[in-house]
Amino acid sequence: MAAALWMGDAAAASHRAALIVWGLDGIRTSPVELTTTGNHRSSERGLILHWVAKIDASDVRLRDGIRVTSVPRTLTDLCAVAGPSVVERAFESALRLRLTSVSELQTYLMRLARRRRKAWILEALLDRSPGKATDSDLEVMVWSLLREGGMPAPERQYEIRDDSGRVIARPDLAYPAARLALEVDGYQFHSSRRDWAKDRARQNAIVRLGWTVYRITWEDVTRRRRQVVSDVGALLASRQMTVEKLV
Repeated sequence: MAAALWMGDAAAASHRAALIVWGLDGIRTSPVELTTTGNHRSSERGLILHWVAKIDASDVRLRDGIRVTSVPRTLTDLCAVAGPSVVERAFESALRLRLTSVSELQTYLMRLARRRRKAWILEALLDRSPGKATDSDLEVMVWSLLREGGMPAPERQYEIRDDSGRVIARPDLAYPAARLALEVDGYQFHSSRRDWAKDRARQNAIVRLGWTVYRITWEDVTRRRRQVVSDVGALLASRQMTVEKLV
């Protein structure tokens, strides 16, 4: 806030700082980073400044009293200062929070034309976007982990129905052909015993329909990455053989 007020209308929080202002996933802390058309020097007050000839009015928003680059501009700028995993987590959370959409991002990149050379990360994410948002940052991390481990991409929020067609469960990720459901358990516990019981009843219901459920925790993703990929690969192969025999 202090930096934004000091820089005035000639600047806006951008890049990693804009990520924090918008409340997007990917990083927890950020340098004070701004895009500006002014004459300030980056050595002043420890700021990281990105100079541009012009900032389009459509690329700036006001959030919590701070001038900040729009979400499409923020995600595009982020490609120049962060790796693919950070950009992906920010991208997915922006869709989840409905701060932007795939079509809006595609339109924005088309508008940039030749100036989008560094936005290849975002373009790749848009090209392979399944069209369904995730429920959490951890789901995005699991999705990326499986893809990087050579696993086929699972479906997101797949609806499992009983014989009457009623939806009885919507696992976080799923391989429907193998009847393998992946449930992603965050680092927060269930809010109540009732929620816990409901979750287990839901799991039992899909098991009765012939599905296998594999649960993945925060610790699994951060400390046992290879084991997760190995387990899912083995289960996927086993389940495919089982389902083929049943058919």
